[in-house]
Amino acid sequence: MTARAAGRSSTPAAPRSTETRTWLIFYAMLVGQFLAMLDVQIVAASVNEIRDSVSASNDEISWVQTSYLMAEIVSIPLAAYWSKRWGTLRVYTVSCLGFVAASLLTAAADSLEMLVLGRALQGFVGGAMLPTVFSYAFSALPAERRPRASLLLSLAATLAPTLGPAVGGYITELSSWRWLFLMNVPLGLASLTIVHFLGRREVTPRNHSARFDWVGVALLGLLLVGLLYVLEEGPAKNWLESDHIIYALFLCATTTALLTYHLSVRHDAILDLRPMLNRNFALGIVMVVTSGVALIGGTFILPLFLSEVLDYTPGQIGATVFLSGLAMLLTGLLLGRSLHRFDPRIPMSIGFALAAFGFWTGGAVTEQWTGADFTILQIARGVGVMIAVTVTQTAMMATLPPALVPGASGLVYLARNLGGAAGLASLSSLLDHWLVIHLAELSSRIGTAAASQSSAAFEALGRRMAQVMPGSSEEAASRLFNEMVMEQAMVLAFQECFHYLTIGAMVAAGAALLMRVQRKPGPQSVSIR
Repeated sequence: MTARAAGRSSTPAAPRSTETRTWLIFYAMLVGQFLAMLDVQIVAASVNEIRDSVSASNDEISWVQTSYLMAEIVSIPLAAYWSKRWGTLRVYTVSCLGFVAASLLTAAADSLEMLVLGRALQGFVGGAMLPTVFSYAFSALPAERRPRASLLLSLAATLAPTLGPAVGGYITELSSWRWLFLMNVPLGLASLTIVHFLGRREVTPRNHSARFDWVGVALLGLLLVGLLYVLEEGPAKNWLESDHIIYALFLCATTTALLTYHLSVRHDAILDLRPMLNRNFALGIVMVVTSGVALIGGTFILPLFLSEVLDYTPGQIGATVFLSGLAMLLTGLLLGRSLHRFDPRIPMSIGFALAAFGFWTGGAVTEQWTGADFTILQIARGVGVMIAVTVTQTAMMATLPPALVPGASGLVYLARNLGGAAGLASLSSLLDHWLVIHLAELSSRIGTAAASQSSAAFEALGRRMAQVMPGSSEEAASRLFNEMVMEQAMVLAFQECFHYLTIGAMVAAGAALLMRVQRKPGPQSVSIR
């Protein structure tokens, strides 16, 4: 080989070495992100076991999930400030170490208070990791590599919450619910070790003079608390018929106005709203919120039905919901990069429409369904959400200048988690609300039928009593009949929740069509403008 040839062959060595190190750091950070997002729903299939272990009620145990999401929402915008002041990789390393410590605390919890505290700390430090991974991928990697990074980020963001119940169910059935959190320790330590040692050679911009936005944090916290209260309590209090809901809505409106003004006049505010001036990014935020509802809310409602109506064990729930995660994984691997060759509005709209179709099939759910009957729902939802999230994430970031990427990444994860928290709170409240309504309707219908002595339900009860409780007493028959009525009311309430998710996904499908595209010559004929 001549000296000239040798020189030509050795020239790319340094860039390849740098890019390899960047990818290794990204992969390690992706592991931490996956763990943080996995823990959002990892308790979904094990709620009954955790509730019995810490002697909590059904209402109280919901805080095991809600506290995690609320803490994540608060810490996500803080991560942008910390990254500016200390650097993205350093923030990730410290946050990952805190996540490991909080996981140990949660695993050792012996009371509900300690468990909720551990989960809140987990969510707070775990939430700080999410935008750092996104920001690093879109700032450290070259533009031609970002679609690949976006696909991997989408896989983590969609697979983790979906696989959470499956992973959690298997672990709880094989060992103990405490291992749901103990497994974070070795994986988290491995991730932060790789990032720490490889990241020492990375140069990340820092601004040690950045001031902390206490006013912005306080206003954001008030807004989030108000929103969650309205979503959680609104259905039970008949919305505007309650003075408390009206006061909470007034608080949200006032706080929103004050926060918007504060963010617009302070250049170093806790949230950077400049990306929202980009039409595609703003529309993308709508779709990200919806995808959060579809991901976390959808993953919440199915395990709950399997547990409450079908009496599935954690392992059975895990085996059932695994199908949705498998559909997402195969979609990402088979369609990932090819999705970016089309007008992005098409796959985004198709993806959300597929998710809507899946939820629509759930609107016909009955107490006779088994896990296999949810196959179409899970596949349609898994494939649809994977397509929509992958394309949306790249499309909404494509036209932003590099300086806006850190702030935009925080907004993306804030929107997704806010959608998830809204999905959990609203679905939980809607389920209780529709349960009361359908229970009253069924009781009224049965009372009328009983008066006319022509109730098919009583005939069915008689046959069932004869089968399972020969010679049973009238009191036992009445108790069993009440259980049957409650079961039917619960099934109808679940149907309403699936209809709610269907409408949300269809709204996102329509919003995707409002994005703008710009024609370009070459194989990829269109791009987001």
